[in-house]
Order: sequence, then structure tokens, then C-alpha cells
Amino acid sequence: MLNSSYDGEIEQWDMIDKYSMNVIYTASVDIRRRMSAKKRSFDFVEFDTDLVGEQDIYPSEYVISDNSGHCCNVKNEWLYEAMLCLDDKLKEVLILKYWYLLSRRDIAKILNVSEKTITNWKNKAFKLIKNYKERRLECDIRGP
Repeated sequence: MLNSSYDGEIEQWDMIDKYSMNVIYTASVDIRRRMSAKKRSFDFVEFDTDLVGEQDIYPSEYVISDNSGHCCNVKNEWLYEAMLCLDDKLKEVLILKYWYLLSRRDIAKILNVSEKTITNWKNKAFKLIKNYKERRLECDIRGP
């Protein structure tokens, strides 16, 4: 009889032990989940404050258009600023060539000029954009 009461106590302690282990495991899982949630929310807040940053410029602010109604969305701020400085005919050639993917011949037909003129305007636009970028780098304005 002594053995059976001893066995009963062992079973009770085993049950208490299993219950305790289960509680500890569940608590640790909950703690890990809460810590993970805090880390995720902190990362989001940190990321969100990075977006607020120096200036709020949205892609819609980088839209370039010419007098003929052709437009494009430029992703680089310095390129956007450089293209704003170009004459409309130079902007139009670049937009039609690189955003509308038209050939030099098609652009010449649209603008009623020779293909050689299109090449000259494109080269002039590239030269002006390159000069703008170099001036900007020399003045150390916001980098490239």
C-alpha cells in the first residue's frame, strides 16, 4: 500500500510538472510573439520616419511635359531639374525617343524636321543635361 500512495504522488508531481512546463512554454511563446510584434511595429515606425525625411517629393512632382502634350515621369530629381531647363523642342525629342520609344525617323515626321535635326537636338539636350549635372556636383547641391 505504501507503494501505491507513493506512485500516486509521483503521478501528481508528473502532472504538475507537465502543467508547469506547458505554462512556461506558453508564456515564453507569448513573450516571443509580443517582442516580435514590438520589433515589427518599431521597424515600421523607424521606416515611416525615414520616409518623412528631408523633403516630401512624390512621383507626380517629377512629371515633365512639353508644349505638344507629351509627358513623362522622371525618377531622378537632378534629371527632372535638368530637363526643366531644356527648351520644349529638346524636351520633346527626349520624351518621344526615350519614353515613347519612337525612332528618329518617326520623331522627324511628327516635328516636320529632318532626321539630322533630331540627332542634333538630342545631342544638344544630352550636352545640356551633362553640363547641368556637372555644375550641380561642383556646387555640391544634394549630390547626383
